[in-house]
Amino acid sequence: DRPSGRRQHGCRRRRSLPPGRGSMSSKKKDEVELPPGIKDPYAELEIESNGGAAVDSKAIKKQYRDLARKYHPDKQHGGAEAAAAAEAKFLKVKAAYEFLTANDGAQ
Repeated sequence: DRPSGRRQHGCRRRRSLPPGRGSMSSKKKDEVELPPGIKDPYAELEIESNGGAAVDSKAIKKQYRDLARKYHPDKQHGGAEAAAAAEAKFLKVKAAYEFLTANDGAQ
């Protein structure tokens, strides 16, 4: 009854993504490097690193969420300069969080 070539119930055929895109990335989690411009990811997240002792992952996540909310460019009301400065800080906080979570909080 249905024409050939059409799929039932509107299902679409999945398209393959280019390498490095999607959930199957070419980089593994343990290959995450500290971005340039960030010396201490704990300092970017305003967390005391306790002299090399690992910080609880829940504390890292909470601090990241608080700072991300504070410095998100869409939440800034001080004009273009304030938004640009907040965006730069937001990107540093995001990179520090990604580094710490990829390396399980151990530096």
